[in-house]
Amino acid sequence: MMVLIYSVVLSLLSSHALAQSSDLQVYSIDASHSSIEFSIRHFVAKTNGNFSDFQGVIKVDPENHQNNYTEASIFIKSIDTDSKKRDAHLQEPDYFNSEKSPVIEFKSTRWDETDTENIFSVKGDLSMNGITRNITLEVELLGMGPGMHGKSLSGWEGTTTIDRTQWNIMGGIGAVGESVDIRINIEAVKQ
Repeated sequence: MMVLIYSVVLSLLSSHALAQSSDLQVYSIDASHSSIEFSIRHFVAKTNGNFSDFQGVIKVDPENHQNNYTEASIFIKSIDTDSKKRDAHLQEPDYFNSEKSPVIEFKSTRWDETDTENIFSVKGDLSMNGITRNITLEVELLGMGPGMHGKSLSGWEGTTTIDRTQWNIMGGIGAVGESVDIRINIEAVKQ
């Protein structure tokens, strides 16, 4: 009898978990209305750049954002720093080593609410150059609502600063800074 009760309870809990996961709203990143930008010191000034080729999803629980999840892939060959020579050098082994590791990947592991409404501390695994490390982004939900042609949209902005040497990106040390400021703006379309 106890085994039967235990089985029923497990079954109900599993059904509840599946129901919760199916309540997540899935949004696909619209790269044409989004941006991934970075800034890094070069001697006494800063150099800016961006990636134009990326994709990903954001899964949203409107009732409890702690259940949110996001993952994205960024294609290194799409880097643009307004210098073709520098962009080519950034593909080399002393920087992104894109022949061996052509994609930067991020997968969130935790979404925490902060003291400010619609701003979250998002932890996740950032993989590049064959190395995976945990980072934290400050993410703001900019809004959710209707877009063109009856589409439902969500807007997000994320910022963080990373130390590139933790991913063994060592090119130009001394002339080029180690800290990289990252700003991500996302418009995503509900599926």
